[in-house]
Amino acid sequence: MTAALLLVLALGGLGALLLLGDGVAAARGRGPRVHRRLGAFVRSVERARAGDGRLTDVVYQSALRNGRRVWIRFGLGPRGSARVRVAVATCRGVPPVGVRLEGALSRLGKRLGRREDIQTGDVAFDERFFLESSRPLDGRRALGRELRQSVDEAFRRFGADRLHLRPGELAVEADLTACPPGRWRELIRHLDRAAALVEVKPLRIRGLEGERDVACGVDGAARCVYCRDGLSGDEDDLVACERCRTAVHAECWDEHGGCPVLGCDGRAPERPRLRA
Repeated sequence: MTAALLLVLALGGLGALLLLGDGVAAARGRGPRVHRRLGAFVRSVERARAGDGRLTDVVYQSALRNGRRVWIRFGLGPRGSARVRVAVATCRGVPPVGVRLEGALSRLGKRLGRREDIQTGDVAFDERFFLESSRPLDGRRALGRELRQSVDEAFRRFGADRLHLRPGELAVEADLTACPPGRWRELIRHLDRAAALVEVKPLRIRGLEGERDVACGVDGAARCVYCRDGLSGDEDDLVACERCRTAVHAECWDEHGGCPVLGCDGRAPERPRLRA
């Protein structure tokens, strides 16, 4: 009797494990399939558009040659339209900024005092876009001339209707008819260049021992994080923050009243040694 009971329990436990395994497999089957090759991902999107697949079952994750991570997700929007979201990785210190085209509702909200957007001082840009941020001062400073040009190009060339800059991510959202799969590779390259504008790189500064960090331009060249002018490291008027070790013009440091790097509260500049 005891042996028979043990056998029943064992078989029951085995059946439960098999059912659990089937449940896990089924759950995995319902999750999105992650593609590592852009060509295979695009083919999956095309099959989904043709009705031969689920719209939520197409996700792309990979890395560019420079190591920057990239994601693409394709699915249905709130009104049933096909949507695509293309994102690249950025540094964690960037401020959150949301960008969308200025519209009638946002204009009405501003007139009624219910909505307030960031003003960059670029009249044409501010009239075209509605900008939101929980850190408006940092957001305004991050949207320098080159980044504003990249944002404007993302909307004009690639049909974007939303752009998000967040700590760790720069993303564009668009309707699939405005940004078809054939444009995604080019859009990735565009976002990669734009992400470089909010990142830093090492540069040897004359008069300071070792290297210091500097901001990058869209071409990868070193720039002052505050005024965005180019830097070679041989300038006589450079200082570096003793806290985050970022080099800027001494005049830019003084104008800002401290370190202009987002999230840094450095107040003491490191000055190069005087040449003999």
